[in-house]
Amino acid sequence: MRKGSKRRYWIMTPEGWGFSALLITGALVRIAAAWRYRHMTNLDAGVVALMAKHMAEGRHFPTFFYGQPHMGSLEAGISAVFCRMLGVSGFAVNLGTAALSLGLIPIVYFWARRAGGPRAAMIAGAYCVIGPHGFFHYNGSPRGGYAAALVFGALVTFLATRMVLRWREEREQTHADFLWLGIAAGLGWWSNQLVTASLLSAALLLLMAMGKAAFSLRIFTGLGGFLLGGLPFWIYNVRNDMATFRFADGVGSYPVVSGLRRLVTGRVPLLFLADVSIAPVKWGVAVLFLGVTGLGLWIWVRAFRKGNQAVVWTLGGILLYVTVFSLLFTQSHLALQPTPRYLLPWVAPLGVWMGVVLSKTDLRVAVAVTGLLIILPSGFLLGRSFPEQAASWHRATLTAGEELQDLGVDTVYAPIGFRSWNFILRESVAVVDLNRSVFPGQTARAELDPGLGVLGDAGRVSGFMRRAGVKGRHRNVGGFPLVSDFTGPPSASPLSGDRIISIRDSGGGEWKEALTNRDVSTVYRTGMAPSRFEDLILTLSDRTAVAGLRFWPGRPGEVPDELQVFIRDRPEDEWRKVSPVTPWSGFFWSDHRIFWQEPFFRLQIRFPEREVRQIRLRFRQIDTGPPVSISQLDVLENYDASGNAEADWEEVMEVLKNEGVDWVLADRGESVQLHRRSEGRVKTLLRKDAFPDGLSMPEHDLVIPAGGGVLVHRSQAGRIDSVLVEAAPSLRRIQVSGFDLWIAEQEVRLPGRVWKGCDIWMHPARYGEWRWAQGNREAALRHHPYLGEAPSPEKPFEIKFEKDLYCVGAEPMPEEVKPGQPLTLTTYWQVPEGEWADLRHLAVFAHWRSDDGMFTSDGAMLQNIPDAFLEVPPDHRTFPMTVQFRVPEEITPGLYRLWMGVYRPATGKRREVHTRLSSKKNAVQLPLQLNIMPASAL
Repeated sequence: MRKGSKRRYWIMTPEGWGFSALLITGALVRIAAAWRYRHMTNLDAGVVALMAKHMAEGRHFPTFFYGQPHMGSLEAGISAVFCRMLGVSGFAVNLGTAALSLGLIPIVYFWARRAGGPRAAMIAGAYCVIGPHGFFHYNGSPRGGYAAALVFGALVTFLATRMVLRWREEREQTHADFLWLGIAAGLGWWSNQLVTASLLSAALLLLMAMGKAAFSLRIFTGLGGFLLGGLPFWIYNVRNDMATFRFADGVGSYPVVSGLRRLVTGRVPLLFLADVSIAPVKWGVAVLFLGVTGLGLWIWVRAFRKGNQAVVWTLGGILLYVTVFSLLFTQSHLALQPTPRYLLPWVAPLGVWMGVVLSKTDLRVAVAVTGLLIILPSGFLLGRSFPEQAASWHRATLTAGEELQDLGVDTVYAPIGFRSWNFILRESVAVVDLNRSVFPGQTARAELDPGLGVLGDAGRVSGFMRRAGVKGRHRNVGGFPLVSDFTGPPSASPLSGDRIISIRDSGGGEWKEALTNRDVSTVYRTGMAPSRFEDLILTLSDRTAVAGLRFWPGRPGEVPDELQVFIRDRPEDEWRKVSPVTPWSGFFWSDHRIFWQEPFFRLQIRFPEREVRQIRLRFRQIDTGPPVSISQLDVLENYDASGNAEADWEEVMEVLKNEGVDWVLADRGESVQLHRRSEGRVKTLLRKDAFPDGLSMPEHDLVIPAGGGVLVHRSQAGRIDSVLVEAAPSLRRIQVSGFDLWIAEQEVRLPGRVWKGCDIWMHPARYGEWRWAQGNREAALRHHPYLGEAPSPEKPFEIKFEKDLYCVGAEPMPEEVKPGQPLTLTTYWQVPEGEWADLRHLAVFAHWRSDDGMFTSDGAMLQNIPDAFLEVPPDHRTFPMTVQFRVPEEITPGLYRLWMGVYRPATGKRREVHTRLSSKKNAVQLPLQLNIMPASAL
């Protein structure tokens, strides 16, 4: 009874009073932080605030941070409780983060107390009251999961250390210990995967301390606790194909040494010293930190000798955690981010380390050092610039919201930094990112709003308007630029392909067939270096009045930084510029308004109408980036201003209703009109994240069901009709208010065809399979040779690259070659079915080496492996990769052997190889050789 009384009234002891003072101080500091950051200027804080608002209103209960499958919503849920009690405000949202982070103080207090007593506990707790700037900020302003990562990461390491000490000192294990450890680990794992290092180090610590005794039935109790704590995480992932685990794709792809160098010289100083503005003071603080670290290592070694289990395992656990965290950090893309926020989980273990170490020193030294390390880096608390700037942004946002409403603009596209406006304006105006809103309801709102505006020149809309001939009204709202009231360019018809003689690149390569065949897979791709130009020249069959160009990127994101158009009548004439140098934009026009990208979106450049015979497109890349690719190119003529007139949608809807059409293929603008006017009754191809009831397109042949329709603007009708003629007996064509509508009387199948936004294109892989199935095998094999027997290389071998990529053979090379001779190298590869997508960032290198020299295939081997694999039927594992190159003119004659490997261009890291062939540094010597003879010998 006496022992229980002591425990019950521990809070009334001097130590208890000190602990209470720490908690009260920590609470006051966090409340002050919540007030300091009450204006939601940060984009991520604005998203969490919006989540908390929706939860408090009972509208939505997300599992994760809006727009991503990781960083759990626990922090937002706690904020929602405060919003419910105090009303929705930035301060109430921040109080949820502050309340969660307050739990860190008792964790570090009792963590340090076991190893260093009350003095160590007070020092550790005191350091974690304020801490570095980032720590202070993220404990008073939400970011989605960072405060939870700090608390649960520290709790997991503390509980593991506590269990280790209990085992080492008392040989005691309990199911309760494992259960609570598992629950803390599960909550942390759901909240933010930054706790991974805590989980791994805790498991290693238990294994090191307990040995075989760690493997007991209690593990299943811990596993049960982990599943229970992370239950929302697991429910979501089971329902969504384990979407969270896709974020780990980049782990293990970065060099360890350079990552550690970046960690030590960049991120750590940024975390602990960024707020020290006076250089001598900064160096002094750094010396103090290094001194505490070195003294701790000395104390740890001494504890080993003296058998002080508490110090050994407490400091050892922290060292283990920091080591595991550092290795994981340097191996992930987080190490590339110039921010200290990913190192914030270090603060709590550092506080415990300081507490244990300084508790072994003289009290005056401990107090002085602790005070300096708390006060000197905390000068940011005295600065007024951030609160004033935040308040100014907040006032400007409110003013902009009022002006937008007065203008009747309810939805705006905006740069990502404007996300917080949704919370500040209480969603009176929907502020949507270009790619999509983080909140699905806003994505649908943006799609359906015909009066959409663009804020802050998002996506360089000004460049798009100049290039495409789109007009709009420019204003300022709250000091921010706004464009609205858009008017699109007049409609235009594409020139037929037979009126284009040739389309040649700078090297003389011919691309007319690839760029005019309405084929989704034939792509022109540049090979330009950064800060260089590359041209594409079109020659027409006769002098033609041309006023624009329209084309589709061959791959998402492969667009130039700049584009310019030139024209001339004859080859001997000078080129004349007809368009300014225009920065690229991802907007395009469809029906009644602008839209942001979609797969295979089209881009249009309009210029004053000219009669020409040749057109030159000049592309430029300013910085290192992807190549420029084009899948299809249209020359535009016959501009018709009447095509700009508002369509009579009442007439269109009446025809659809009378004909019973409730399934329509249409361009994006028309699809939106149909969806809005029919209230979703007419199914169209709209984005699944915004309209879950949208059409799902088959992966194989294009199928139009009985009663379905195709609706296109009349300027596109001729091209569509040339494809639909194959199914003419099953289709009925109606002209209605500027559109052509084809209605399927019965199901229509278009083999090898796909719908791409506003047109029907061929997909050659599917088309080839259809030809093969119809018995036209000669044509199928001529255009799609992979449809025959799986290839069998003449020189078989096996090289297994890391992650199940195999090179299984090659075709032989000529026995003797001469300088300047063109050659073809064919290798054969295997990838497990469905795994090629994981290899999209890989490339192949090839080096021809002799004793006297080396040459590469002029970069031609740098082919993305999936580009070849995309054309392979699912039942064919083996596919060829053919590369053409030329032996250099200036080459030392001799016998050259081929060394080859696979690497990741972004990092230069090579894939590990396993083979019986000769290998070195993950390069393999293939059984291929070139005997290069002197030029005079042949």
